[in-house]
Amino acid sequence: ALAIPHDPFPTSTGPVPRSDYTDRMEPLSLPLDYAAIERILPHRYPLLLVDRITEFEVDKRIVGIKNISLNERHLWQPPGAKAALPPTILTEAVAQVGAILIL
Repeated sequence: ALAIPHDPFPTSTGPVPRSDYTDRMEPLSLPLDYAAIERILPHRYPLLLVDRITEFEVDKRIVGIKNISLNERHLWQPPGAKAALPPTILTEAVAQVGAILIL
């Protein structure tokens, strides 16, 4: 039988204390540009949907920017309507900014 010396999936559902890992983090210098975001997230073009992080408060709030032009590959324009990003793309962009907040 395989013995596991410790539980790799602890049952505690509480937040991880910041002191456990903040000492290993490099300090953030705002604004975070595209290259800095690539060091945090595994996403790459064309699915990296965050261009810049302008505001960041640890465990509280974050502000991200996505620059959009008419050449945007995800831009959708139904006949007779204004161009817009699909809700799924907007949701993914929000998720990526949220991931930066918690990572």
